[in-house]
Parts: sequence; C-alpha cells; structure tokens
Amino acid sequence: MNGTLSVFESAIQTEGVKRVVLTSSFAAISGGSKEGTWTEDDWNTTSSLESGSYPYSKTMAERAAWEFMKNRDTSFDLIVINPTGVIGPSIVSRINQTHEFFSNMTKGEYPGIIGFEFPFVDVRDVARAHILAMETPRAAGRYITSAGTASFRHMVDSPTRLDMARNTSFRACHWTPRLETCCYVWQQTSNPREPETS
Repeated sequence: MNGTLSVFESAIQTEGVKRVVLTSSFAAISGGSKEGTWTEDDWNTTSSLESGSYPYSKTMAERAAWEFMKNRDTSFDLIVINPTGVIGPSIVSRINQTHEFFSNMTKGEYPGIIGFEFPFVDVRDVARAHILAMETPRAAGRYITSAGTASFRHMVDSPTRLDMARNTSFRACHWTPRLETCCYVWQQTSNPREPETS
C-alpha cells in the first residue's frame, strides 16, 4: 500500500501526468464464492492478514489508490486493470502467484482435485489492456481482464495445454465496447458467460 501511495505522490508532483494506470488483481474483486457474476463493482471483503494475505494486500493497495483520488486534488485520472490468473512468458526469473499454483500442483502439494474453474489471462493481453487503458480517452474505472477458465481436472490431466512458457490457449481476445480489449466478466460457475463482442 505504501508503495502505491508513493507512486501517486510522485505523480501529483510531476507536471504533465494526465492518467495513471494501476495494475491491481481480480483478487481485489473476488473474495470467495458468489451467486451470479463478478463485476468491477465488487470488492473483496473477506480476506485478511490472517486469511488470504495476498488478496488482502491487493485489495488494500487498490482501495488506497481510489481513496487518494477521492481526497486529493490531482491533474490526472485513474484506471485500474484487474487481471485474473496471469500466465505466459516472463521476463524475470522469479515465479508469480499463478506460476506458483502450477508448481505446487506438479509437486503434489494439493491433497486432491478441487472442483472449481480457475480464470486465466495471458500476460501479453494484460500488457495490451494497460496500453489501451492509457490511450483510450473514454476509459474509466476498473477493468477485469480474463480470457477464459480451466477446471482443476483439466489442468491435472493436461498440464501441457496450459504451457506457461508459450501459452496459446488463453490468447483469444474478445473485444468489448468499454475498452476494446480482451476483457470480460468472469462468472464463477462451470459455465462462464461468453465474452461480449463488438
């Protein structure tokens, strides 16, 4: 949270900044199960330092950003990108939370096959979402970025189909009127709704 606020303090002191695009997470939106569809209006209200410290930190950092925008006189607006599980090629050696999930799965860290769908998006599409958020004048608010879901059973049976190095399974972009990027609301069921198209 302090890191996010320090960036905003720098931005407010820098002449010419018109927009800040913040990378948050779908973890700041979903905090468990929900009947219906997760949208950008939702917030994670169930995570805490004791239970779910990662989503809690993402939620608090994003909330701090919006509070900053509400309480300070700024020359810029704020757009937030909320990606689901990010997969695809990496430019750093360390693994992220999603990659760690795959790593733990291959090491047998989970006692059984969990009956749920996991949402994914390719890192290159997340990058494109950031660029479009920055360059699209009408962009506003938060944007969930997700390209599809896979069941835990699917990942266990066919891990190579979710090759993290050169993934193609989740690169089918679906253009939405809101941002013209590969974003659609993920519905937490086994049958997520089809992406919107324009």
